[in-house]
Amino acid sequence: MTNYTHTPYHRNIVTAENIKDAREMLPLDQGTELETGCETWGILYTGGQRGQMTRWPNGRGAVCFGGDSEWGDWDGEILTTDDGTRYNEDGEETEE
Repeated sequence: MTNYTHTPYHRNIVTAENIKDAREMLPLDQGTELETGCETWGILYTGGQRGQMTRWPNGRGAVCFGGDSEWGDWDGEILTTDDGTRYNEDGEETEE
């Protein structure tokens, strides 16, 4: 096992050494698109369920609350999904 961990809120930087482990732990759609330089972390939502957020080097991002991820673009600490929903880095919906 490499230095990739799925502990909620622990930030992982994807490297050539840990990308295989990261792909196995991420939602399928995020894992398929994963590349070195991505930053990914687990989140907790409703009732302590685990989700996942990822930031790509080009500014794209995704959040998953089970099932398929919602995709969008990062602007600082806010992910705005393609449908306009905004999430902070903890996976919480925000108006800010």
